[in-house]
Amino acid sequence: MYVWRIENPEGQGPWTGGGMGYMGFDVRYKGRAQDPSRHPNPHDDGLKLTKAHVCGASTLAGIRLWFNTKAQRTALQSCGYRLRRYKVDPKTTQRGHFQTIFIKRTATLVEQRDLVSLKANT
Repeated sequence: MYVWRIENPEGQGPWTGGGMGYMGFDVRYKGRAQDPSRHPNPHDDGLKLTKAHVCGASTLAGIRLWFNTKAQRTALQSCGYRLRRYKVDPKTTQRGHFQTIFIKRTATLVEQRDLVSLKANT
């Protein structure tokens, strides 16, 4: 199974909080507001998040749902974020309606793509 995730060079996603709860949007994203109807926290999406879990999407369509404009993806990319694809253990993965969570320490990075166009670059 594969999961897509947007990460900065330190491996952090654009929402912060150390993997526990929905602690707010990364300030490097220029303060753009999130829409709770499209960007629910993992708990509201029916997921049991632990400190070991990180969030992503099981499809590129899921990434496009969360980050649906080129301007949003450009802002994130200008802050160092890239789109990465991980091979994950399905036993440690949970799928909600809007997102997929997985245990990153057991996942393998297999691909990185340009975030703006979502085209392959590595």
